[in-house]
Amino acid sequence: LAFATSACTPEMTAKAAIEDEWGAKLAPCAERIAKRESNFDASAVNRSSGTTGLFQLHPMHATWIKKTFGYDFSEMKDARKNAEVARGLSNAAWKYYGDGWQPWRLSGKAVPGGGCPA
Repeated sequence: LAFATSACTPEMTAKAAIEDEWGAKLAPCAERIAKRESNFDASAVNRSSGTTGLFQLHPMHATWIKKTFGYDFSEMKDARKNAEVARGLSNAAWKYYGDGWQPWRLSGKAVPGGGCPA
C-alpha cells in the first residue's frame, strides 16, 4: 500500500514565499533569479561575499534591512523574510534606477525598463 505525502521540498517552500511576496506577474522572473542565485536554498551563503539566502542578499544591506524590515541579517536564511526583503530591494531599485532587477544583473548596471536578468 502506497501512501501519498504532502511534504514540502525546499524548492516548493521557496516558490511559495516568492509567489506570496512578488505576486503572480513578477514571480516567474524572481523564481529564475532565486534558482540562479541559490538553487532555491534559503540557507545558502557565499563564503567570499557573505551574500545570503534565496536572493543572495549582500551584508552591505544589513543596516537597511534592519531599519526597513526590523530583521537581523542572520534572518535572511528564512525563505519568506528573504523574499520579502528582496522584493523591497527591487522596489527601491525601481525607484532609484528605473530597474527593479538591477540588484541581480550580472553587470551590476541598471537597465531602465529592462526585463528579467535571469
